[in-house]
Amino acid sequence: MLNTSASMLTHSKIEAQILLSQWIHPLTQSGWVGKVGSIFQNGFNLNIQQQLIYVSAMQPDQLSPIGCQVALTHSRSLIDYIKPGMLIKCEPHQWTLYRRPQPIQLIIRETMVESLSIPTLTFKQLAQTEVSSRLNAQIALESTGLPLEQLDGMLDALKSAETQEQRQAAVLPFIGAGIGLTPSGDDFLQGILIFEQALNQPPVFQSAVRVASKERQTTSVSSAYYRAVLAGQASRPWIQLMLAIQKNDTNQLQQAIQHIQHYGHTSGYDMLAGAAFYLTELIAS
Repeated sequence: MLNTSASMLTHSKIEAQILLSQWIHPLTQSGWVGKVGSIFQNGFNLNIQQQLIYVSAMQPDQLSPIGCQVALTHSRSLIDYIKPGMLIKCEPHQWTLYRRPQPIQLIIRETMVESLSIPTLTFKQLAQTEVSSRLNAQIALESTGLPLEQLDGMLDALKSAETQEQRQAAVLPFIGAGIGLTPSGDDFLQGILIFEQALNQPPVFQSAVRVASKERQTTSVSSAYYRAVLAGQASRPWIQLMLAIQKNDTNQLQQAIQHIQHYGHTSGYDMLAGAAFYLTELIAS
């Protein structure tokens, strides 16, 4: 797996297996060269053809639509040789990491591809699992990373928007609002977008976010997640939540909610807050 044990990596060829989402799989088969961006404790961002991919250690239950997870066969220290700006060429059975004094060849022995398409839900399934009530009972806006001093006004604008222009104006303050790699306002909106798609509703928020995200900048990571969710993709914990609703499995549903709550600093909580808001307003209307 990827970690920080520098002394282990001595060979120019290393065997590995990778797990990645079906949505980004074509990019890793293209022969294109990507550039390393930010580096974290367990992974790094790789930019290929204006698409950000998060390359990390193998954690299948955390796979995201922009995620590629790597397990090394004989070494545990690949990340020590990753530096910002490094070039990586991605081919079907081999990745080449261009470093000095010589490149490293990552020989891909197994590639696992997982679909993270958002499942379809019905209102009957929502009612059976009481998912809206569960979320409202467990998610307090005070515990999100949203700007509390402006939040009431921001939510009121979302609730009262009747035209697409009003909805775009209401969505705009959420874009990039907050701190971190995925600001809380973006996470909140993505929680809305996931359920709008799952319930096959008119794409009013999707359209509003497409316009608003062009008018106001956010982080590159949030932009990548917006592209994914607008393409109908979500992280594996969200897929598990949707499948629990489909099966009317309240135990699995509760486990999925708790899993998402602990995702990131406040990201999971922020997304659940957006989902709770959307479902409450949708049911009320």
